[in-house]
Amino acid sequence: MRKFLREWAPVIGLMLLAGVLRLYELGAWPPGLYHDEAYYGLDALRVIGGERPLYFAANNGREPFFIYLAALSIDWLGRTIYALRLPSALIGIMTIPVTYWMARELFNRRVGLLAAAFMTVTLWPIHLSLISFRAGTLPLFIALSIAAGVRAYRSGRWYDWLIAGALYGTSFYTYLAGRFTPVVLVLFGLGLIFARRFKRLWPGALIFVVAAGIVVAPLVITAVANWDVVMGRPGDVSILNPVINGGDVAGTAIGNTVKALGMFFWQGDRIPRHNVPYRPVFDWLVTIVFVFGLVRLILGAIQRRRTALPSLPDFLDYTPITRVALPNKLPGVFVLLWIAVMLLPTILAEDTPHFLRAVGILPVLMVIPAVGLDTLAQWVSARIRVGRVLSWVVIVGVLAVSTAQTIVDYTRYAADPNTAYAFESAAVTLAHSARGALAAGYRVAIDERLVRDYPSIAFLVERPFESVPDGVQPAALPRGDKTLFFRWPYAEWWRALTPLDGPHAVRVTAGPLARGDRDVQPFYAYVRVQAEPVALTLAPEARFANGAQLLGHSIERLSDTQWRLRTLWSITGTLSADQTFFVHLALAGQVMITADGDNGDGFYPMRLWRPGDVIVDERTLVIAPHLDRTQLLIELGLYDRATTQRVTVIDSAQAVVNNAILLGGPSGEIGP
Repeated sequence: MRKFLREWAPVIGLMLLAGVLRLYELGAWPPGLYHDEAYYGLDALRVIGGERPLYFAANNGREPFFIYLAALSIDWLGRTIYALRLPSALIGIMTIPVTYWMARELFNRRVGLLAAAFMTVTLWPIHLSLISFRAGTLPLFIALSIAAGVRAYRSGRWYDWLIAGALYGTSFYTYLAGRFTPVVLVLFGLGLIFARRFKRLWPGALIFVVAAGIVVAPLVITAVANWDVVMGRPGDVSILNPVINGGDVAGTAIGNTVKALGMFFWQGDRIPRHNVPYRPVFDWLVTIVFVFGLVRLILGAIQRRRTALPSLPDFLDYTPITRVALPNKLPGVFVLLWIAVMLLPTILAEDTPHFLRAVGILPVLMVIPAVGLDTLAQWVSARIRVGRVLSWVVIVGVLAVSTAQTIVDYTRYAADPNTAYAFESAAVTLAHSARGALAAGYRVAIDERLVRDYPSIAFLVERPFESVPDGVQPAALPRGDKTLFFRWPYAEWWRALTPLDGPHAVRVTAGPLARGDRDVQPFYAYVRVQAEPVALTLAPEARFANGAQLLGHSIERLSDTQWRLRTLWSITGTLSADQTFFVHLALAGQVMITADGDNGDGFYPMRLWRPGDVIVDERTLVIAPHLDRTQLLIELGLYDRATTQRVTVIDSAQAVVNNAILLGGPSGEIGP
C-alpha cells in the first residue's frame, strides 16, 4: 500500500487539479452550445429512447462511443448542457493517470509524471474537456493502447497482448483520426523487425491484431454497408478536393505541413470552437522545454549509440529510458513517428492546423516537453550544489507559470463575445426562455427556421413546442391561452399575432445577437413575442391625438448608472401615419440622453399594433456618473417619423411641456 501511494499520490494530485480546471463552470464555459454538440445530445436521446446504432449518420456521421456516454449522463442528469459536457470532462480527467502510465512504460516515472502534468494544465486538452465533441475521447484510448502494448511487449504474456488489442480496437469507436493509427503501428513494427526484435513480437502481435480485429469488426461491417456516410466527410475536406487545393495539391500539402509544425509554438487553430483563436499549443515557457525535448529525442533517434556524438551538449546527453526492454532509442523514435503520422489528418485537410483533426497526437505529444523538462532538471541537479532542490523549483515553476497562463487565456476567451457567437449562445437563451414558459403554462411556438438552424433548441427544450413552418402563422389559438412566440426577426413575424382572439398584453423584445461563421456583422437571432389575455380596465394616464393612450408607467433604478422605464400603451384605431416614440433624459431643460425608437427594440412599430391590445414598452436609460439624478426628468412622447412633428397630447395626469410628458426619477411605482 505504501508503495502504491508513493507512486500514485502525485498522479491523484494531478487528477484533482485536472478536476478543478475541467469542472469549474462546466456547462457555462464556453457559453452556448454549438450545433455539432447539440447533435450529440439529440443522438443520445435516440439511444435513451431505445435505439442502438453502431454509427450515427447525422451531421456528417459520427462514431458511437461518446454518444453512448452522453446518453448515460443525460439519462441521469437531464437534458442540460452540463450533462452533455460532463462525459468530456470526466474523460479528460481519466486521461491524466493513463498518460502517466503510458509515458512511464515508454520512459520512466518522472517523465510519466511530467507528461501527465502537461496534459493536466495545457489549454488544448482542457478545452477538449469542456466541450462535447467525440474527438476528446481518442487521447484516452491512444494512451491506454500504447501503455498496454508496451507492457505486453515487455512481458510477452498472451493476455497482455489480448488486452492491448481489445483496447486498441475500441479506439476506432471514438473519432475518425484513429484511422491513421495503423500506419504508425505498421511502420514501427517494421522498425522493430529491422532492429531484430521480431522474436518479441511473435506470437503476441498476432494476438493483438486478432483481438483488435474482433472488437472493431462490427464497426467495419457497418462502414462497408454505409460507405458514403462513413467516408463522405473526409472526402469533402480533403486537400485532394479541387475546391480546397485550387489546382495545387503539392503546394497545399507543403503549406499545410508548415502550418501544422508551427501550431506547437507559433500559431494554432483559428476556429474559436477548437481553441483560443491562433493560440499555439504551448505557451512561451513550455515551448522552451518542448524544444529541448524535441532536440533530445531527434538526436537520440539519429545516433547509432549513445556515445556516437561526443560533441553533443552535455545538458542534452542523457538517456531517460530506464524501464522498458526496448533499444534505448526506440521509445523516442516511436514518439516522433506517432506525432508525424497523426498530424496527417490535419495536414491532408482544410483549415490546417485543425485541433480536432490533430487530436490523435495527444497525449503522446506531452512526452516531448516532459523529456525536455526532465533533461533540464537532471542537468541542474547534476551540475549545481543545491541542484536537487533547484531542479524541483524549475519543474514546479514551469508548471505553475503554464497553469497561470492557461487560466488567464481561457478566462478571457470565455468572456469574449466572439466565443458566445461561435457556440451559438443566442439559441441557448431561446431554449431556456422556452423551457421556463412551458413550465409556466404558456403555449410556445418557434419558427421552423430557428429549430432547423439551432439543434440545441430541440435538445434543451424538453416539453413539446410548436415548430411553425417558414412564412406560416401558428394555428388558431384557444381563447385565454398564454402564448410565447419565437420568430425570425427579418420576416413578417408580426403575423403570428393574427390568431390571437381578443385583447392581449403584448411584450416584444429582440433576442441576443448572433453571428455565423460567414457573417460579417452580428444580427438579432430572433424576436420574442409574449402575449397574454387581458381585460383592459386601466384608465389612461395620457391620451394623444392619434388615438394612442399611455395606460401607466414605472421607473426602476437598476444601478447607479441605469434606469429602466416601463410603459403600457394601447391604440383605439388604426394609425394614419408612421409614428414612433421619443424618450429623453433631461436636466434643466437640456436633453442629456435619448432612447428614441420603435417598441420591441425597434421590431414592433406602432403601425403594426392591434387596436385593443396592451403593448408593453421597456427602455434602459444609461446615465453618466456626473449627472445629478435628483434633478433629472424623463420626457416621453410620440412624433411623426416623416415630418418629425410631435403628436399632440390631449390630456395627461402628468405635467406636459411641448407635447412631452414629464416623469420624475425612480421612486417605486409611478402612475396608475
